[in-house]
Amino acid sequence: LLPCLPLSCKSCPAHDAAAGQNALFTGDYLSRTLGVVFNRARQPDWPSTIEAFQRGELAVLTTGSSNDPRLAKARHTRAYESYPLVMVGRDDEPAARALSDFAARRIVVSSHVAGVDPLAFQHIPKDHVVIAPSLDEALRMVASGEADVVVENVAAVDIVLKRQYAGVLKILGTVGESDALDFAVRPDLSPLAGLIDRALLAMPPAEKQRI
Repeated sequence: LLPCLPLSCKSCPAHDAAAGQNALFTGDYLSRTLGVVFNRARQPDWPSTIEAFQRGELAVLTTGSSNDPRLAKARHTRAYESYPLVMVGRDDEPAARALSDFAARRIVVSSHVAGVDPLAFQHIPKDHVVIAPSLDEALRMVASGEADVVVENVAAVDIVLKRQYAGVLKILGTVGESDALDFAVRPDLSPLAGLIDRALLAMPPAEKQRI
């Protein structure tokens, strides 16, 4: 019998709007299906979430990634969502064909995306990339001119741009890589990952539509 488990309900504040909200609905479904009580543990940003998980204070991360080296010891479920990575810049920037268009400029990524290390960054000088603790901070840096472009998954930025940065920031183009989200389970609770996978595979169509 599994105890009441602490679960990270978001990866960073901006994810509440879309990707994180989907994870919340999925977590509610898993609680009902598996009979496991998850306590939602809010964290200020993704680095704090990772540190709490590594200390054993969190049982499950709802927006993990098997490509994140900081979560290498975790047991990962299958990806439940995948979102294209996009470039976000100031409203007066022209459309971008690829991230390499900004190779000589200042690029900022949230720590969530930085851990995944997408292939698109292979040809970008490391000293041109800055890591922000959260997407909110990354967007603020571009809006204020401290950086030129943000790389983030489209679900995380879409609603934030409409609500907070209309006429200031916009999506310039896609990076060509995707941000696949999964449930990362603490190593000592690894059997839970298999149970989550089976529950997700058996999810009724009506539940999928709700999420």
